[in-house]
Amino acid sequence: MDHEDYAVATIAREPAPAGLPTADRRDELLGHFVTVASASFLEGYRRASAAAEHKWVPNVRSAKALIELFLIEKAAYEIGYEAGNRPAWIGIPLRGLTLLAKRLLTRRREKVDA
Repeated sequence: MDHEDYAVATIAREPAPAGLPTADRRDELLGHFVTVASASFLEGYRRASAAAEHKWVPNVRSAKALIELFLIEKAAYEIGYEAGNRPAWIGIPLRGLTLLAKRLLTRRREKVDA
């Protein structure tokens, strides 16, 4: 569950601007923002860890698995937080966890089928 997901969800909760093309364009831009922001964050993280004097992760595969584990943990935390504090927002971290699970399961199936 990333902060950009919350930013997009907050904007998406607002009424769409008048006119179908404008609403469609907004959704397209929000999706693009999440993709670019997530990729930029992860690239910055990878560069910083590659430049670190002491490597705490032996290889890229291990780093990717740890990041995915941290994302699952963050989504679980956010689900608990929203349930206790902002129940109307619980859909945001639930959606994030669902998308993460689908991505991981799809990747696993692709490896099994290969």
